[in-house]
This record gives sequence, structure tokens and C-alpha cells, in this order.
Amino acid sequence: MIRSIAPVDEHARSAPATEPRDRSVTVTPWLVVLFAAALALRLVGITYGLPTVFHPDEPTSINEATALLHGGQDALTFANPPLYKYMLVAVFAVLGPMTQLDRSSLFVIARAVSALFGALTILPTYAIGRMVRDRQTGLVAAVLASATLLLVRESHFGVNDALATFCSTLALAAIVRIACRGSRRDYVLAGAGVGLAFAAKYQCAAVLIPLLLAHASNHWRARTAARHDGTSAPGLRWRRTLRWDAHQDLLIALGVAGLTAVVAFPPLVTESRRVVADVYVFLMLPSRLGFEGLDPSGAYLFYVKSLGWDVGWPILLLAAIASAFAVARRDWAVLVVASLPVALYVVMGSSKMYVARFMLPGVPALAVLAAIAIRALALAARARALSDASTPWSAQLIGIAAARPSFDVAAFVTAALTAAALVGTLPASLQFDALLTRPDTRTQAVDWLAANLPANATVLTDPSP
Repeated sequence: MIRSIAPVDEHARSAPATEPRDRSVTVTPWLVVLFAAALALRLVGITYGLPTVFHPDEPTSINEATALLHGGQDALTFANPPLYKYMLVAVFAVLGPMTQLDRSSLFVIARAVSALFGALTILPTYAIGRMVRDRQTGLVAAVLASATLLLVRESHFGVNDALATFCSTLALAAIVRIACRGSRRDYVLAGAGVGLAFAAKYQCAAVLIPLLLAHASNHWRARTAARHDGTSAPGLRWRRTLRWDAHQDLLIALGVAGLTAVVAFPPLVTESRRVVADVYVFLMLPSRLGFEGLDPSGAYLFYVKSLGWDVGWPILLLAAIASAFAVARRDWAVLVVASLPVALYVVMGSSKMYVARFMLPGVPALAVLAAIAIRALALAARARALSDASTPWSAQLIGIAAARPSFDVAAFVTAALTAAALVGTLPASLQFDALLTRPDTRTQAVDWLAANLPANATVLTDPSP
């Protein structure tokens, strides 16, 4: 009679989701609402500071894109790949007649492009959550990704971070399909996603780790099935492991990744020496030498602290819980998701040049992991309420469900835990947006100096590290 608290199949509830329940991903009204909310959070304050620009990397993106638009030769530098700049060239070419390429308008357009891709990132985030668990998990992951401070903040700037995060999350979604016993088509899509992610930001090559793990999980399951069926002798299994055709799909994915990277990043081939030189000067040397003013505790501790501030300790804790259970249960699909932030943490933590946004491509995966933990706790709470009505909270929940047949205990707990997780990050995102709508203190300082210092006064400035 009470549909929402019907007994749960414990085996089905606890079994790892190695296969997707529904590989199709439909756009629901809730997802549209979430996208609109995410876009709004990322567009508030989009004109901050202008005509003064405070982000150190924004002028590089806009200046090089406009130089390309006007036919400039050797306009690009390669401290970052050029995919975002190519995209700006296309957008500027379309919108240029309306803006007359006014400099402030160019920065607003570039920031709006970042905001759009930042909001779009919730779509592959939802898809990953739905594939590894269910629709509710996907929605929770999308909610967390839409409001997380690091994702909201970095989507306000006219740089490549939001685009790179979208591309890497898109690649991860295709890779998760592979872990969920995907087809060759999924390998091709994953390879294309990896190539685009690399063409957006070098560090997004970290998505190769989930790809290799997803392929290994498929290969391991196939060997295990053959061993249980008695269709393969041990020696024959190892010989098959070493044969190239056993990894043909992986090789295809890597080939597609390389081809896509070259198409989206032509200087990788046409100007390879300049690319290597810029990567060495702007990335490799700073990663070895570091900068003054960075956290003296080192990169590994810095990233833990910065993720606690920028993602929220509740989300981090929930993600850690989901990862630990995935290891214990050999839940390959979840392990594939967890491998991206872990790979980024290991690689970025070994560098002496560390900035919070370097972990950005792994944040949607953390949102998915937190959503998995939230749903698991909600289902466990429903099972506990059904099995033991002696506790006051269990009796109260059962009473509510009896009075309201549409009441779903698991949905209620999911909503409560999601709200609790948002407390650790949404207020900071709202505060950041509010700050962007106010006059920048650096602009106020310059105005005060201009109004109060003599015309010929000498001012000593200390540049940022």
C-alpha cells in the first residue's frame, strides 16, 4: 500500500554498479533548471573591474585571439594550448559587428564563453552520475557541480579553465561508458574527448589515467569470465593479454585522441619547436623552481586546504567515503571516476608551481563521488527505517510515509544530505558573486591615490608573484 517504503532487495542495493542501468541520458526539466541556475551564478558580476583587467592571464587570451582574427602571424604563445583562443576567434568574428570589437566588450564576451562552458559542465556530470548509479545520483552531482565555488569562480574569467573542465568531464563521461562495458564507439568518443581536453589545457591529459583504468577493468572482467567458464587456460590467458588485438579498442581510442589533439591544436605539428620551448619556459621551469609567495607547506597540503575552501569539506569527505567503498567493493566504474582527481592531485602536487584552479578538471568527478555517497547513505537510511521501527526517527519517517503515500524516505534523506553538502560551498559562491558586483578595492586604491597624492609623487609598487 505504501509504495515508497517497499522492502529493498539488499543484494541489488549493495551490488556494485558495473553496468549502467540506463545508458541513455535525457534532458529533464530539473536539469534545465539546474543549467539556468548554474549559468546565472557564473554570469553575475561578469563585467567586474572593466575597463581595468586584474586576472593575469585574461589579456593573453583576448590579445592573441584578436591578433589571430586580424590575420596576425605567430600570434600565439603556447604556455596554454590554443583551443580556447580559437573559439574566441570564432565568437569575436560572429559578434564583432555588434560590438565593433570594443576592448571591454571583448572581455565580457570571453568571460561569457567561459560561463557558458562552466554551466554546460553540469550536463556530463549528470550523465556520469546517472551511468554509475541512477538518475537521482546524476541530479545530485549536477546540483553540487552547479554551486561549487571553484567551478563558479573560475567560470567568471576569460581564460581556458572552464572550457578545459568541460572537455575533460565530457571525456570522463565517455570513459565511464567504457567501464560500464562500453562498445568501440565509446572508445572512439573517449579518444575524441581526451584529445579535445588536451587541446584545451595540457594538464587535462590526466584523463588518460581513467581511460587506461576503464580498459583494464574491461580486460580484467573478460579474463575473470573466461576463467570461471573454463574456456581459457592460464598460459593462453596471458598470451591473449599480450596480443595487440586484445587492446585494439584502446589503441583506436589513443589514435583518435592524438588525431583530435592535432586537429584542435595544429601548432603541435606545424610549430612543434615553439610549443616545446614555451612549455619548457612557462611550465616546466616554474614547476621545478616555483614562485615566491606560494604556500610554504608544499603543493600536496596546499591542494587539500584549497579544495576544502573551494569545494567544501562536506563534499570532499563524501567523495572520500565513496572512493573508499569503491576500492573495497572493486566498483570499477566509480574507481574510474575517482582516478581523475587522484591523478591530478598526484601530478600537480609534485610541482613547485601550484594554484587552486589546477585541480579544476577533477572537481566534477568529486561532485559525482559525493553524490554517490549521498545516495548510498539515503538508501541505507531507508533500509534501516524499514528494518527497525523502534527508534524514534524511524517510527516518525514510517508514520509520515503512512500518512502520505507519495513520501519517499530515500528522496527526503537525499535532499537533506545534498543541502548539508551545499552549506559548505554555496554561501561562498554567492559571496564571491556579490563581491564582483562591488567596486574592486584595487580600483578604489588607485582612485584614492590619484585624488590625494601630489601630481609628481613617486609610488612604489610590489607586483604579485
